[in-house]
Amino acid sequence: MSSRHKHTKLLRASTIVILCGIVGIVLVMGRQFTKKTKGQTISVPDHVAQEIFLRSITVRPHTGELESRRASTLTNTVGLEDSELQQLKSIANDFANKIAVFDATARQIKDNNWPTPSAAVMAQLTALQRQREALVAETWTMLATQLKPESMVRLSTHLNDHIRSKIKPFPGPPLPSKGHH
Repeated sequence: MSSRHKHTKLLRASTIVILCGIVGIVLVMGRQFTKKTKGQTISVPDHVAQEIFLRSITVRPHTGELESRRASTLTNTVGLEDSELQQLKSIANDFANKIAVFDATARQIKDNNWPTPSAAVMAQLTALQRQREALVAETWTMLATQLKPESMVRLSTHLNDHIRSKIKPFPGPPLPSKGHH
């Protein structure tokens, strides 16, 4: 098996793991990418695909060699010039630092209130989700100011062809009922 073939298989496996970890994001707001599968219409909001992409190209200080190579391969498949790749990576890493705060806050709220969150807690998590979505939109707007228009078209095409097409939406787990033990 060629080195490139091994790397492609590794990239696919890593992407699946990332998607499995992130697809649980609430699919509520944002513009939608729609496709028909087995007679069913599936909508994936822009912010979901954009967040998955940004997270998947992020290289953090604790990122291992495998994850660093995966992130590099993902950014290189978009087809941007070297200077734009550096901008993309920088913006994605900044995004990761900011989103980590939301992740930690949501984790703390859930740890303190699960499995029976109150309506106030659910409202707090909903507000936090909206802030996350706003951060994704802000980051994507920043990319649009830093990259050439044709590069943004390439990026959008990449999202549709390589991110959205791989997302398999599913209903989240039901919220716990207050009336049952």
